[in-house]
Amino acid sequence: MVREAVNGPEFVSAVERRTGIGVKVLSGDEEGRLSCAGVLSSVAAPDRSCILDIGGGSTELILSRNRLPPLVLSIRLGAVHLCEELLRSDPPSQQEQSDMHARIKKALDAALAADAGSPFPAPSPAASDMLIGTAGTITTLAAIDQALNQYDPRLINNYVLSRDRISSILRRLSAMQRKERMHVPGLEPGREDLIIAGSAIVLQIMDRFGFDLMTVSDGGLLEGIIIDACRRQ
Repeated sequence: MVREAVNGPEFVSAVERRTGIGVKVLSGDEEGRLSCAGVLSSVAAPDRSCILDIGGGSTELILSRNRLPPLVLSIRLGAVHLCEELLRSDPPSQQEQSDMHARIKKALDAALAADAGSPFPAPSPAASDMLIGTAGTITTLAAIDQALNQYDPRLINNYVLSRDRISSILRRLSAMQRKERMHVPGLEPGREDLIIAGSAIVLQIMDRFGFDLMTVSDGGLLEGIIIDACRRQ
């Protein structure tokens, strides 16, 4: 979110002044590389895998090939932005949901077209043997699918979500009012709105690249940062 914000540098300076702690804003490529390291530390991935990391302000698609440096496509598409800009009704109206799906498609089209001259499309995500999802939206979907009253990383990590189950969850949550979604087992407080936009992003990514299944990783960016720090030591 800070990376995408107009006042990002001012925010970082204010935090550093008030706390005395240095702040580094990661680029999309850096975030992708670190997320890849964290995911691969927790999931037994094949040589060819595609990692999906959905954030508040951007979405990263990360191609991992034979443990070589990953190829990262950072898309200006985040769950928070979609919610704030498009999902204003409670529950979201059909028009708002239609606009949301159209916005996701437009962002994907633009990102892939802009990246056409880079190494990213060769190999493409569609050539991957496994889709691995990380971060809050995807781990929450795994918790909802299992109706977990308490989050348990052991039940989340390596859990496999089907495209049909994600679609079913999205339809169910989209028809509920926010106060109803707050009582859905597995849906942690604060994600009542974000889960709708995040799930829609997941489905369009899976459809675009032909994935029917997604393996969930409880490891991600934070674990990657720790791994990177240890390597530097």
